[in-house]
Amino acid sequence: MPKKTGHHGHTPPSGGSQPWGVYVASERDGDGQPTHLIVARSAGAHVAESDAAWIRQRLNRQA
Repeated sequence: MPKKTGHHGHTPPSGGSQPWGVYVASERDGDGQPTHLIVARSAGAHVAESDAAWIRQRLNRQA
């Protein structure tokens, strides 16, 4: 049975074989401290606006 996917064959953010990764970007402030994180799927998998919404929801939810 084929894997369920989201809109236009896009894998839902909570599933799939390409896990999410996060990396510290090269941008720095005046003190040399990092200011950006890069969040991406492994292996160059496609992402969508719905992924960004999914990530924002998880990062900003109340504990």
